[in-house]
Amino acid sequence: MAKRNGKPSLPRETRLPPLGKKPTLSRAETRRGVLRILLLLSVIVLTALLYYFTNTLYPYSFLFFYGAAFLLGIGYILANRCFSRSDATMQNLPPTMSDEEKRIYLDERDTRKKQTAWMLYGLIALLLVIGFDLLYLFYGERIAGFFGKLK
Repeated sequence: MAKRNGKPSLPRETRLPPLGKKPTLSRAETRRGVLRILLLLSVIVLTALLYYFTNTLYPYSFLFFYGAAFLLGIGYILANRCFSRSDATMQNLPPTMSDEEKRIYLDERDTRKKQTAWMLYGLIALLLVIGFDLLYLFYGERIAGFFGKLK
């Protein structure tokens, strides 16, 4: 059992409500979720502004953003050891490992996920901005023509 707030907690699968009932979140969990969404949106907006302002000043600055997205993606994958431990549980680890070694192994995986979560904010923001830029690059005239017909 993992410890949460100093108290042992059940695995997430056993904490789910029965069918037909909505899951209830505490105020702290709801607030944390809203703050994470706001943080992600603010990072996306700041990345988009930085991308387009630097792109107007330096025409090849998009290569920096492509490189940053590539490095963040590779860094996230490598920091999580290529997700080789993502589906490991106490039951499917080798029987040669003691229970303490299994707990350490799984706890290390969980701490790595928490330590590298910040990378996802930048990576998601960069991928969205690059994706919209590529859509504009290849389909910009069609999209502008569509909105021109609506007037």
